[in-house]
Parts: sequence; C-alpha cells; structure tokens
Amino acid sequence: MTSTQPDVSSVFAVVWDREAVLWHVTIDGESITDEAGNRLGWVRFNDAYDAKDAHEREARRVLQASLTAVRSVVPKVGAWVVDTRSDRVAVVTDVLLGRLYLRKPCGGVEWDAMPAHVRPATEQEQLSARVAEANLRSRIGGAA
Repeated sequence: MTSTQPDVSSVFAVVWDREAVLWHVTIDGESITDEAGNRLGWVRFNDAYDAKDAHEREARRVLQASLTAVRSVVPKVGAWVVDTRSDRVAVVTDVLLGRLYLRKPCGGVEWDAMPAHVRPATEQEQLSARVAEANLRSRIGGAA
C-alpha cells in the first residue's frame, strides 16, 4: 500500500489507565500532557481516540512540511553551490538517487555530495570562481 502522507500512526496509541480510570493518548509510550505538564486523560474512549486522531493529523502535517522543505532545498542541475565539507564552489552537474554530482566551474574531476552538505553559493563566491576560471583560461591561452 502506497500513501502520499507520511505514516506516523505507529507511534500513537490510546491506552487505559486503571488507577486513574481514564484513557490516555501516548506518543512512543509517553502520555501527552498539557502546557503545565499534567497528563491528559479522557473518560470516554471515543474522546481519547478523537484526540489521538487530532495529534496524528498535526504530526503528519508537521512531518509533511518538513519533508517538503527538505525536498525543496535539493539544488537543480546548473545551480552554483558550496560544498560545506571542503568549502569548494561548484556547479551541480547531475542529481541521481538523492546525491548531487558537483564539478568546479572551470572543470576538473567531478565529486558527489549529499544535499545536506551543500549550500547555495553567494554572488561573491560565484564571482570569485568566475574570475579564477578566467585567470586559468588566460594562463592556458597565454602558454599555448
């Protein structure tokens, strides 16, 4: 079964508390609480189940927003980025299976990085890389 929404239901549960004679909603085994830290409880199972559903919907919404934000930061082919592991300015040459393939703007050996290891290059970094590329071309052209 495929779903377009992230699955968070396995961490939520409605449990019976015999001592308190109340139903509680738990997240990963921990009861949900109010702002003061008091455990929330319901006399009727249906009320507790409705609360569980509301918390699941909110968790799904937050998780979906997080996943969307992560997906939106993957640079496109041709984007100028900085590999934060080495502080190298690069151009994205390919995106394959969640990995970015990068190359210096003036060419050279390609390397790969995960999207979490890159950030967009600033205008100053792009200009500096373009100047370095122009200098390299003039040296090669001057040597020939």
